[in-house]
Amino acid sequence: MSTTVERRGLGRFLAVAGQQFADGGSSAEMFSQAVDAAWHRMLGTPEYAAFSTEHADTVLGHRTMSGTGPIGWVVSYEKTYGLLPEIWSTGRAESCGTKTSSFWGRSPASGTATC
Repeated sequence: MSTTVERRGLGRFLAVAGQQFADGGSSAEMFSQAVDAAWHRMLGTPEYAAFSTEHADTVLGHRTMSGTGPIGWVVSYEKTYGLLPEIWSTGRAESCGTKTSSFWGRSPASGTATC
């Protein structure tokens, strides 16, 4: 299994989102079109179930959401992995202008993976 920048971003996102759920928090906002595209390619496959479990300790689902405003998980991500890589602002001009506030369009959901 090859590791791409998108897959690495997805794995880290799922880890942060899984911890957010474990702590009783809400869904983490997905605002990278590139990382979301990698997520969609994997959803519903045995590979995704293993990948999500490896990173989030559970299989996180997918649901479409949209919104604007603060991205609540960035501080946790940056404490663990360092600054968000460029992949998080790829594919959407208005995305991630401050790295903590953005337009966002996807979110993980606990439970079965769906699109």
